[in-house]
Amino acid sequence: MQQIVGRARAAFSSGRSRPLEFRIQQLKALERMVQEKEKEILAALKADLNKVCAVRGLSLLLCMDSG
Repeated sequence: MQQIVGRARAAFSSGRSRPLEFRIQQLKALERMVQEKEKEILAALKADLNKVCAVRGLSLLLCMDSG
């Protein structure tokens, strides 16, 4: 585990990782996409899992058996 953490820290220190603002911007874009495509996402979940689902932001996906 220490080796993994060490490599992650080295990569971060090298400047290879993206700045915090970029990552925040990407998360906001992902959230917008989930909101804009909510109906399509729910339809795909219903088709794939045969479950009725509800999306509430990026933090909660609730699925129940549709029977």
